[in-house]
Amino acid sequence: MTVKRILVFLLVLLVTEQVVLATNVGIFYSPTSEKYYGSSTYKTIIDGLIEALEFGKINYDIINSLDGYIPENIKVLIDPSNAALTDSEVSVVENFILNGGKLLAAYESSLRFPDGKLRMNYAYGDFLSIKFKSWGSGKYYFLQPTDDGEKVFNVSNIINLPRGFAFLVETTENSTPLALWVKEDKTIVDEKFPSAAVLTQFGIFFGENIYLHTSVSDEIKIILVNAVKFLAQMPPAEVDFMEYERKKLSSKIFDFEQAISEQYEAFPERARELEEKVKNFKAKLYADSDINSIKELKKELDLLQIGLLKKYSIQTRGIWLDNQSIKKTGSPERLRETIRKLHSIGFNMIIPEVIYKGKTMASKLSYFPQDDDFQRWSEDPLQVIVDEAKKLNMEVHAWCWVFAASSGGEENYFIKNFPDWIEKDKYGNIFTKNGTAWFSHSNPQTREYLIDGILEIAKKYEIDGINLDYIRYDGDEMGYDEHAVKGFMEETGIDPYKIEKYSKDQVIWHMWREEKINSFVEELYKRAKALDDRLLISADVYPSLSGARNEKKQNWEAWVRNKYIDALIPMNYKGSIEDLKIVLEMQTKFKNMVCLYSGLQMINLKSTEDLIEQIKTSINYLSSGIVLFSLSYLDRYDEDYIRNIFGVEAICAHSEINSLVKAFERKLHEDLALCQDLGLSESEVNIVLEKWEKIEFGNDVGNIFSQLSDFFYYISDNIKNPKAALILSDEISWMMDILRPKVYKAMPVEKFVPEKPVDMIVVDNIKPLPKVIVPFGHAKVDGIFDEWKDIDELSRFFVYDTGEIFQPYTSVKVMYDDANLYVQFLCEEPYMNDVKKVSGPRDTRTYLGDSVEVFILKNERDREYYHFVIGIDGTIYDEKGLDSKWNGDIEAITTLSDNLWCAEIRINLRTIGLEPVKGGILKANFTRNIWRAGKPQYSCWSVTYGSYHTIERFGTLIFGE
Repeated sequence: MTVKRILVFLLVLLVTEQVVLATNVGIFYSPTSEKYYGSSTYKTIIDGLIEALEFGKINYDIINSLDGYIPENIKVLIDPSNAALTDSEVSVVENFILNGGKLLAAYESSLRFPDGKLRMNYAYGDFLSIKFKSWGSGKYYFLQPTDDGEKVFNVSNIINLPRGFAFLVETTENSTPLALWVKEDKTIVDEKFPSAAVLTQFGIFFGENIYLHTSVSDEIKIILVNAVKFLAQMPPAEVDFMEYERKKLSSKIFDFEQAISEQYEAFPERARELEEKVKNFKAKLYADSDINSIKELKKELDLLQIGLLKKYSIQTRGIWLDNQSIKKTGSPERLRETIRKLHSIGFNMIIPEVIYKGKTMASKLSYFPQDDDFQRWSEDPLQVIVDEAKKLNMEVHAWCWVFAASSGGEENYFIKNFPDWIEKDKYGNIFTKNGTAWFSHSNPQTREYLIDGILEIAKKYEIDGINLDYIRYDGDEMGYDEHAVKGFMEETGIDPYKIEKYSKDQVIWHMWREEKINSFVEELYKRAKALDDRLLISADVYPSLSGARNEKKQNWEAWVRNKYIDALIPMNYKGSIEDLKIVLEMQTKFKNMVCLYSGLQMINLKSTEDLIEQIKTSINYLSSGIVLFSLSYLDRYDEDYIRNIFGVEAICAHSEINSLVKAFERKLHEDLALCQDLGLSESEVNIVLEKWEKIEFGNDVGNIFSQLSDFFYYISDNIKNPKAALILSDEISWMMDILRPKVYKAMPVEKFVPEKPVDMIVVDNIKPLPKVIVPFGHAKVDGIFDEWKDIDELSRFFVYDTGEIFQPYTSVKVMYDDANLYVQFLCEEPYMNDVKKVSGPRDTRTYLGDSVEVFILKNERDREYYHFVIGIDGTIYDEKGLDSKWNGDIEAITTLSDNLWCAEIRINLRTIGLEPVKGGILKANFTRNIWRAGKPQYSCWSVTYGSYHTIERFGTLIFGE
């Protein structure tokens, strides 16, 4: 159906009807674009869009691009000018459109790569029938709807857009102009690129960031609202999937041609061979007539491209074998087949889940009861894994849950029989919000038992290593079992229950718990090495050191620097390549001190291509290896791709020195053969080999490293062929990188004593959290205030982040009755003519002007709190947490005089599940916002030292007489 026919078909249904759409509209939130714009600018764009949707009574969902899909109920997806998008994010939108969805885009939606560089065209360009030409400024102030645009927007007059900016596009015959760029006299600004808005069967595109202008006039809101409603009523587009796939593959072939010319300039024979393959691809592209043939051709091209990547003969390629995947094999023989399959793909390290949820898969272990599902097996599954892996020269590392004792809320053997071994949170719960129970980090008996139980595996099975998981706390609220509280108070004299956020005592409590983990790892490591010095001890850790320490008390830097860990597997479970790069960049700081293997998840990546891109990216940063989570999800991905990216057989990067040296020598001979194709002479080859043979490869890794360093400079000085010298130098540098963690292990280093996390805030002379008794009483919300005359003010207000007395004078009074909390704010204002009023209907963002706020905490553990804002003009905004769709039972009125304004508020506590009774307590805070010359001044009753939403810094109200 053409766009013209769609316009006619829907004309009678259009936006003169003031209907409220069901929730079939989605806002496509992109963390990548948020990073590109900055959070503040991106929030302004989103807020402007939301303002228009709420103006038009259109329900909406905010959809995170990292989710990897658009829910089926969404019919119209709004891209809030997401300039920078990953290929994965673009693919999410493409799949949505191909499945019949409609797109509303604007300005630079999809025009940039994640790093901000311009694409050749909008990634959505084929769907919106637009091609980017240039950016214009200074003359694009007026948008004139066309006749077709009037039917869509229900607006006919010229619309003023104050910025004067536009992205100019060339349109095709498949699009219909809905608006043109005009001057104030209605003449066209640019005859060559006149379109300000276009419609295709897939969606609507605006050349300006219309979302930034919704506050300018209601007409702009109307245009946006009616565009959404129009798209919601359009029938699904007719898609030629065959042509779509051909276009995508044609683009990939072009990119491959470019890669050949860049990478194989020095190898003309190989380049000609690949160019011939490209010719065949092009011929097949339009000869094949069915979609499956195109997909097969794409796979063939993908595998050829992957084959061009650098391959490593020393590289750890691990995979976690979760207990469910082992159970799923069903029998010992099928488990053996699985291990053989993993070997054929290229894995050289398998990590079976041996101890988990307070039980084990292995029949020989005595410290943990065997899983019922494995008791029925005719053979010990761990013994099967070890024996089969040894035949294939694969390493086996026992994956052990350390402090996580149970999951799913299950009260298992240890919880029932050893309750004092189980940790509690600060509220007395043993299960965290995700249903996990934890062993006490502080109980000496528990710690000893866990170490003995883990080391028993190495005593009874011929394993190569132990892989420690859950070697951390679950969160900051954990660690309040009796052993911890008693031990901490005896050592410090501090009651952990009375520690206030941002105080120095909080640092002491943090470091005390962190040391419980550090000392456990150290003791286990020393005992493991005493048992078998060749046993490799690895740990699965949070990817960001800052997050690991602040959230989980997991200071893996201390383990590395103090040399009581052999390998780290950061759990780099990221949905986007950009987020993955961020953590990998941070981790490279430690790659010379410890074997670092990037842990990658396969749970919710949406394609094999995504997985390969994550593996490729990880290897670019940490060529030493990767570990995949987990076997249960492997079948979702095409194993040919994984096999191809591994490419060659490899030994683990942590292998014994003699195995590494043999691999080095094999690689050197391969490189010399390659260099001969580049013109390296026979005499130069002999020079290199003679020098290599003089290197003393003993057990002194530091000496080997030093000789390789000399060898590196020898190549630079004696090999005159520059390309050959570069290849050989790169390989020697790689050999040295492989050895660096072993060199660090052999070096004497001073003991590393951790300091507090750098980003952990500590406030000197911190303001104590206020605690007051509030009287029983009742107030009519009428602005007269008679009932407040005998009620005491709580206290003066303070600057929110310093604790200094706030000026002008501000205070608050509070009382309560059987159902309600009553609040009166007293706000001196010497510059009443300069106050900023942000007025509007309920939930207008009045906090962006002069206003007061009330925060009420219902449940600290679940972080459930309620937020009420009263603008100086009486406008009300309220939300549950950060959900502004929630509305409470609240009354408010404000009064203004020459130098004072007051707010009187009634909040029904019962409607949020709170019962105000004598002697009861309520955590709350009261704040005031002043805006002058566009800049805010923030103050509060209980100093938060940061965001008002810091619930740990709320004060306490005690319901009195």
